[in-house]
Amino acid sequence: MKILVVHSYYQQRGGEDGVFIAERDLLQRIGNDVHTFEAFNDEATALNYFTLVKKSIWNEDIAIQIEEIVKARGIEVVHFHNTFPLISAAAYSAARRAGAAVVQTVHNYRMLCVNGTLLRNDRPCELCVGKIQISGVVHGCYRDSSLASSVVATMNTFHQLRGTFRNDVDLYIAPTNFVRDKLIKGGLFPSRIVVKPHFVNSQQVTKTEKGDAAIYVGRLSKEKGVDTLIAAWKKLNGRLPLKIIGDGPLSDAVALATKEISGVSWLGRLPPDEVRRHVAEARMLVNPSICYETFGLTIVEAFAATTPVVVSGHGAFAEIVLDGITGLHFSPSDSSDLAEKVLFLCDHPTFSAEISNNGRAEYEQKYTPEQNFSLLMAHYQEAILNRSREKMVAR
Repeated sequence: MKILVVHSYYQQRGGEDGVFIAERDLLQRIGNDVHTFEAFNDEATALNYFTLVKKSIWNEDIAIQIEEIVKARGIEVVHFHNTFPLISAAAYSAARRAGAAVVQTVHNYRMLCVNGTLLRNDRPCELCVGKIQISGVVHGCYRDSSLASSVVATMNTFHQLRGTFRNDVDLYIAPTNFVRDKLIKGGLFPSRIVVKPHFVNSQQVTKTEKGDAAIYVGRLSKEKGVDTLIAAWKKLNGRLPLKIIGDGPLSDAVALATKEISGVSWLGRLPPDEVRRHVAEARMLVNPSICYETFGLTIVEAFAATTPVVVSGHGAFAEIVLDGITGLHFSPSDSSDLAEKVLFLCDHPTFSAEISNNGRAEYEQKYTPEQNFSLLMAHYQEAILNRSREKMVAR
């Protein structure tokens, strides 16, 4: 199959970038004719405000480039990962004009919420889902700025009124049923949304003897629950060491925690192979996110490495981790409950080993590259069929 994979990299590389690279490489490795179109969000800093606003709503220059690539190379499917802000949703209609089917993997809630996280005042919020996003502007949900929020809200409103999200994408790929349900609530056609989880290559994961430390991997920010994590380890009072991997706005708070809390260490941002090694060696992985995550790639990496997990019991985490079977849930934002669950795993090694083995079985059943490739190709065929049906109706 001839495929064009499209992505705009974030200024700080994250999970979405990793999924884009992993899927692109998987498609190429198994023999597809794969082309890529990449943009880089740090280029946005060179644009003046009005140019950036215009391009985030409708970037005609990139749309023309994508249309030309599709025509010149006979592309059958254009698979988008991130279009915000520089590529813009204009690229959808350009790809379809050129004859390709359009697929969009949903990595965040951007089309439903101006900040993309469904979070406000440190609590899940769905005020704007399925509506014009006035509340997001009033509360300054994007970058704590009403002006910046108004830009994203204007972009989303334009495409909602134009019908871009409903009509110019042949198939949405949601990584969990939780995300699919939110997209349906937001007004997308259920028949155009399928569920396909992300994957982890087990050849890159080492099952090894566990160390004596818990681990957190992720952005150091409020929505990721870093405050909850630090508060929980204060309560644990040195009972279990904690390694923190990542960087972000709360880096100073994490640095302070390493001085004030016994056993807490901060390793900064590490290459993916080193992160996987630390996850494999950890006593447990802790993910305390207070927002509705769309997936949890580090959780699946822990499953593959037989590392037990403790996660916030909401959003996609509650779907991926079966409480008491493949891991433990704690009440979101509740540092006392988190500390109790960590202690429970420390005090019950047999149970910890059991849920670790269950996690590995879950990985083998749902999250391998081979299963992912089969699903991805089936979804591409479904997108092509949706596109063909629409062409027939148009005639």
